[in-house]
Parts: sequence; structure tokens; C-alpha cells
Amino acid sequence: MKSIQWLLIFVFSSSCFAQSITDSKSEGYQFSQLNHAWASARTYSSKQYYLAVIDSINQFLEQYPNSVYKTGLLNYKLDLVSTVSSDEVLTNRIADTLLFYDSLAQTKLGIAEIFIDKNLNAARGASMIHGILPLLDVNNQRYRAFNLLAHYDISKGDYLSAKTNLLSAIKTDSTRYESWYSYLSLLKAREDVDGVKSIELIIKRLEDNDLLNYGEESSTSPNLFKEIYSYNFTNMDGKPVSLSSFRKNVVVINCFAFWCGACVPELQMLHSLSKRFPKVTFLFVNMPPHFVGGNPKDTRLLLNKPKYECLQGHKILFPNDEFERTLDIKGVPTTFIIDKQGVIRFDYLGFAKGSEELIRNNLRQLSSEK
Repeated sequence: MKSIQWLLIFVFSSSCFAQSITDSKSEGYQFSQLNHAWASARTYSSKQYYLAVIDSINQFLEQYPNSVYKTGLLNYKLDLVSTVSSDEVLTNRIADTLLFYDSLAQTKLGIAEIFIDKNLNAARGASMIHGILPLLDVNNQRYRAFNLLAHYDISKGDYLSAKTNLLSAIKTDSTRYESWYSYLSLLKAREDVDGVKSIELIIKRLEDNDLLNYGEESSTSPNLFKEIYSYNFTNMDGKPVSLSSFRKNVVVINCFAFWCGACVPELQMLHSLSKRFPKVTFLFVNMPPHFVGGNPKDTRLLLNKPKYECLQGHKILFPNDEFERTLDIKGVPTTFIIDKQGVIRFDYLGFAKGSEELIRNNLRQLSSEK
């Protein structure tokens, strides 16, 4: 009888919460601001910034305790708090609150990822994953789950279980590198010489295939042979810059964003090439202007971070809407290579390991043309 009473109380309280959910214009606007602030905090990696955003989230949740945005902000809060604090009690409390309002399998996977990757109650994270594995029907989620379990197994010294989970991740998606590299490290640790050679060959084939696709996609881009001189930008001082000012030069235009992980190795690779091709103009376009780091003030702050120091001394530009719209830029990084007549000859989307040699050959070809 008591269990039925508790069930009725839970159903009643849950329905009351559902009926009192709020979604005002003010909430939507503030959530948009907090979303931007969270992304900025992740980009700048400043503890002071993290704490300020956490405080703002707390104020929002106090003002709107039943907001439709509550679970999203609790996710942000858990991510930020777990980054600046090693307090397991605090992170568990936030996770429990989040789970009270959202117990979906994908939410549990996200919490488990934080617990395991940041070593905050990793055992609980692994237990959560074991509980939700049968419910994960999206390949990407299962892939993440198996990798996280392998990560946890390795930290516990359980190499046999780690191997099983890594092989399960590879079976789920054999085209991604993370599991292959983890499996390679595991085999090296076990001094399995033959296994290491075998996996290194598989990784090499994956890299060659990615590079082939990278080049083939460029050859079919609708942007090829478009003239580029009509586009205008602003520089770090807010002054207008026309691409026509680089007429008769081979030009590399790299579209990047500070929140883009794949952009970092691309930027570093292009910086290296700029030293080998001093007569080629390298332009770095900060995309999109309305997001994190997309203005001169924020850009100057981020250039001091070690991974972005390669941009110092280069021309950094900010686009207008026309550039992104008319060239149909689908993502970052995107790299255009322009010949001396101002025509796009190569258009590369994303980053592929080994692409430096490919782009180097492109620059040699265009530099030799009249």
C-alpha cells in the first residue's frame, strides 16, 4: 500500500511540474545569452569565466525554477563545475538533479562521460553506461559508450575488458580513429609486436582513404572556378579589406573558428606552409562573426593561447554575410586556394591527416603558372 502511495505522490508531483513549466521571451533570451557564455567559457578556458557563467546559471535557475531550459542549463552547469572543481559530492548532486528532470539514456551517457573523462566517480559513470547500453540505438552513442568503458577499464588496469570494449567500438564504427589509436596503445603496452604492425597498417589505410576522399570532394565543389576578387572583409582594426588587393598573387583562404577542434591542426599546418611559400598570401577568415571569438577583441585574447599562437603575424579577416552565403560554406575548416587570376582552383572542407603534401603540391602548381 505504501509503495502505491509513493507512486501516486511521484506521479502527482511530476505532473504538477510539467503543468508549471515556463517558457517566456525573457527566459528564451537569457538562455540564448547563457548558451553563448557557456561556449565562450569552453573556448577561453578561463576559471574566472567559468565561475561567472556558473553563477549566472544559478541566478537563472533561481529566478525560473521550472523553466523549459532547466535541463539544458543543468547540463552546462555540470560540465563547467566538473571542469573547475574536483568535488565529487558537488558534481554528483548536480548530476542527480539533472537526472531527476531528464533520465534519458543520452543524458546518462553525457553524465557518464564527464564522470569517466574527468575521473569524478568514474565507477558510477561506468555503471550508468552498462545500464543504458541496451537502450542506445544510435551508432555514435554506442561508439562513445564502448570507448568510455575502455577508458575506464584501462584506468583500472583491466586490459582484457578494455580490449573487448575497444573491439566493440571498432565493430560499431571502424572508420573512426579514436578506438584504433586506443587499441594500438593497448597492444604496445602489452608488447604485442605483430598486433601493433597489423593495426598500424589499418590506420594507414584509413588515413590514405580519408586523404583520397578529401581530394575527390574538392574536385567536385561547386565553388571551383568562381572569381574571388569581388569579396570584401574587415581586418583586426575594423578597416575594410578587398581581396582584389591581392591580385596576381596565389592566395590561400582558410575559414576557421576558435570553437572548432579540427581547425587547430589545419591552422598549424598552413602556418608551416606559409614559411615554405613566402610569395603566397595566406588569409585566415574568422567564421562566423556572430559566434565565439568572432570579433577582433575576442580574437586578440585567444591568440595568446599556445594552440593559436601560429596565427600571430598572419592576416586575420572577418567576413560579411555575402561571403558565407554565396560560396555555400558548409563548415569549418574550409580552405580555398586561389590562382593568380583570382579564381578558386581548390576547395577543401575539413582536415585530413597528410593533406599538407597535397596542398603543397597545389601551391607549387599555381605558383608556376603565369
